[in-house]
Amino acid sequence: MKLILIITLIVCMQISVLIHIQNMLAYILTKSMKYFKGFMITAISNTVIGLFTAVIVMVEKEVLKKINVDIMLIIESGIIFFYMIYIKGMITVRIIKRSRDPEYYHLSFLGKKVYDKKVVDPKELMAFFITLPFTLIAGAYFVVKLAGL
Repeated sequence: MKLILIITLIVCMQISVLIHIQNMLAYILTKSMKYFKGFMITAISNTVIGLFTAVIVMVEKEVLKKINVDIMLIIESGIIFFYMIYIKGMITVRIIKRSRDPEYYHLSFLGKKVYDKKVVDPKELMAFFITLPFTLIAGAYFVVKLAGL
């Protein structure tokens, strides 16, 4: 029972850290209080989850020996893979919404749409391509290991 609890806490901690990093970056880029509150909430949740995990491990030292690291790596790579897919999906949706907004295009003499440079934000484009290797590596590892189970 404690083994499942420890694994669940570790997975929750990883997800919370990913959300924490996302809120931190969003706050730095936008200076919005919404992201600052999210940053503070995830900081507190990371601390609480970490302390709770540490207490359980200190009380039950044998539980660490029972954790299967291969399964944990599969779970971690799956979380990273789906998080990166989520980021790419959100960027794609934003670009598609902007491309349909008349503010970001005009019609040529032939009646065809000519898009402005503002349709694709350079920060979004950079984030899309910087996360590409992580997505491919985590996804490949996740799929290969999942197929091997």
